[in-house]
Amino acid sequence: MLKNVIILTCLALLASCNAKQSVNPATSQESNGSIDAGDETYTFADSTERVRFSVTATMPLTTDAASMLIRESLTKVLDEELSHIEYDPRLFAPYKGKDKSLKAILDYYGSHAFAEYQNLAENDYNERKEYLSNDSTLSDKERQQRIKDTPQWEHTSTISKEYDGEKYVVYLHQTYTYMGGAHGGVGGECSITFNRSTGTRITRFFTADAQKGMQRLIKEGLKGYFSEYDNKVTTDEELMGQLLLEGNTIPLPAQAPYLSNNGLVLTYQQYEIAPYAAGMPNFTIPYEDAMPYLTDEIKELLFTKRYILFR
Repeated sequence: MLKNVIILTCLALLASCNAKQSVNPATSQESNGSIDAGDETYTFADSTERVRFSVTATMPLTTDAASMLIRESLTKVLDEELSHIEYDPRLFAPYKGKDKSLKAILDYYGSHAFAEYQNLAENDYNERKEYLSNDSTLSDKERQQRIKDTPQWEHTSTISKEYDGEKYVVYLHQTYTYMGGAHGGVGGECSITFNRSTGTRITRFFTADAQKGMQRLIKEGLKGYFSEYDNKVTTDEELMGQLLLEGNTIPLPAQAPYLSNNGLVLTYQQYEIAPYAAGMPNFTIPYEDAMPYLTDEIKELLFTKRYILFR
């Protein structure tokens, strides 16, 4: 498993491991928050023998119309994540309470989502127990040990502020989910960029011809990624051999890029273009190379009166 998968997974695990333990060993619940520099952060966490669950979010205080729109947009991100489990339909209604505090929002989504995970994990445990009980190849001791070793499910979610600039602000949404299988999965919407003055979420970063025009840049970036962690990848043929794609065209990532200090960071999700063992392929394209393929809206965010904000 590649280094960036380990890093992202550890970050998710770290967030959930901060939960305080209750005196009741069967369940523990934590809710805490803080306010700092125009933002508030709140954590909802709960756990049982079957599930460990945690959601932490940082959102702006509603000091103006722009911050209110950003807050509403981030709440929709949480709603989309927590009211569905994998490909299930909506499991509970969106939050409609009069209390618009971050605590009220996360307590609502956290408690409802935790209950759904707990129910699924309990069903999974019962199915495993029944299967093992009918396995005549096992001794009673082996059967009891395997039942005891049923893995604990986990879901960890974080929304954190990654950059707060003159013209735009970026939040990072990451999730980690383990449902008792061979391994967990890292997900989320990654970088979420907002126009600071209007509060609108920016979803269109590239021009219509960007995918075709950026093929050389994308392939160079991926060659560097795979060369860093695996054998040296120097040719297009060697690169395509690392990917799960047909043809010779590599799509742009489904998730929005991140406007970093050094350039445009592109990140592919697990299985998006490569097998699980490849992790989450990512690389940085210098702004001077990416500029011809960026929309006017993105160029405006990067441009001040005298220079481009390469931060």
